[in-house]
Amino acid sequence: ARFIVIMTTTSFVKVDVGGIPYAIALSDIEKFPGSFFECMIKKEWTNSAEDTISIQRDGALFKYVFAYLVTGNLPRDKAGLIDLDDATLEGLKAEADFYGLEGLSKECKVQQRNHSELDLKSYMTIRKYIARLPNDGESLPIDISSRLVRALKCVWSPFCVTGKVNSYSYSSKNIKFYGKSTIYKIELEELIAVATQSPFGRGTETIVDTAVRNSFEIDASLLDSAVLNAISRETNCAALAPNLKLTLRPYKLVIYKEGGHFDEHRDTVRGDGHIGTLVVILNFTYTG
Repeated sequence: ARFIVIMTTTSFVKVDVGGIPYAIALSDIEKFPGSFFECMIKKEWTNSAEDTISIQRDGALFKYVFAYLVTGNLPRDKAGLIDLDDATLEGLKAEADFYGLEGLSKECKVQQRNHSELDLKSYMTIRKYIARLPNDGESLPIDISSRLVRALKCVWSPFCVTGKVNSYSYSSKNIKFYGKSTIYKIELEELIAVATQSPFGRGTETIVDTAVRNSFEIDASLLDSAVLNAISRETNCAALAPNLKLTLRPYKLVIYKEGGHFDEHRDTVRGDGHIGTLVVILNFTYTG
């Protein structure tokens, strides 16, 4: 079952920090209860307010605070590095303490420590990887204090995240989402009988080519909404992206028969706010 992951829309709070204007999403402020920003909007802001709130702090450093409010992390450059010097980190930590952002303050301290200490665990991981490379008889020297090792340490974002749902509520797992099929018992032939061959996008066209994609699908509108809503409720989006406010929208049920496949691809964006796709594999034996 596939669900489109949607980022919820929100209101924005206009602020002027040291002469530099910013617009902070209300949903980003709500992620940090007890912070300066939450107290600020309770005292000085309403949903209809158009005035800009003035904050007499460092406006240049605030761009890092702003990034943290949005993503929950310090910003990284194109190489995936947090390229901030000690002076900037020290100033940013002071700003984080003022704004009541404990996580950002701790991250600044961690980055300052990383400038002077090398994580041996990360280094050993690199060594294990190199050990798997073909041995051509020549050694590959590594300077553990090199910029390369520090850069590799900062590679942290996986292509995707995975997890396992151990159980659904008793009421939902016995509901038939189509015909005789439930979450725990799939009637494959019954589903195939009503499914259509899956198309895919190529440029501006939508085509069917089983050499590229060989699967079948049933639109979510044909499935029992009670089961799809139960899956949405019991899938913990906060664990997938703790710093984003996400909702799930049922999309379709995709079926791969034996020998079915889909070549490497990038999913098509299905509307405003669509930032990813959640794939829930139902209770069925498979390989691959």
